[in-house]
Amino acid sequence: MAGFIRYLNGVLFFGLPLVALGSREIESPVQQVEFSVYCMQRIEGLKFTNAEGRTKALRFYSSSRSPKYQYRGTSPIKIFRERVVSGALQPAAIERIPVAEAQILPSARQLLLVFIADPRPAGLQYIVYSFDDSLANLPAGHVAIFNLSGFTLHGSIGSRPVLLKAGPSISYPLLGDFIDLRFGTYFGDRFRQTYLSPVILTDNQRAILFFYPPYLKGSPEIQPRLLIQDMD
Repeated sequence: MAGFIRYLNGVLFFGLPLVALGSREIESPVQQVEFSVYCMQRIEGLKFTNAEGRTKALRFYSSSRSPKYQYRGTSPIKIFRERVVSGALQPAAIERIPVAEAQILPSARQLLLVFIADPRPAGLQYIVYSFDDSLANLPAGHVAIFNLSGFTLHGSIGSRPVLLKAGPSISYPLLGDFIDLRFGTYFGDRFRQTYLSPVILTDNQRAILFFYPPYLKGSPEIQPRLLIQDMD
């Protein structure tokens, strides 16, 4: 699960606790990263402050990564919406409304920020998963599987058995002929296959396969999204 981080309520998800800082504030170092964003549903109106200190709108696509953005600053990257506010005794002003925060991985300089709606009443609008999107972590000709389904998934990539817990997998080679990706989960003692698809990548492509929760609560039918990226 290297190259992945998610923070919520002072706990690093998937069992790794955050280091408590107590009452002393420790200044975060300034970092420069390149990132793209993704969400299963298109989002409009989100912005951040880029490496030049200018407000920049984020563009989301439901079937591919966004364009790349440059950020220079401390962690987390703060995502916001803007609205114009005015009063009878003051001129109109722009208010920034925080909607998400994206943590910067300590060793990563290329990130994919994955947005999902935050179900917590007291939370921000979105939870953001930070994924190491470097070629070292996800090389060309490979696929990583990002399990956000809420299930532990059992399956295989070709003839290789794979167990998917929450979060991203390691990267798997997918060069050559079409390779079947098969996954499912157990309901009681019964195994239910929920995904089967052949995938092929060229030596100039890489992919991330997302598994999202079922559209209907209580259904075993997880929602897949396959993002294939050309490395030109």
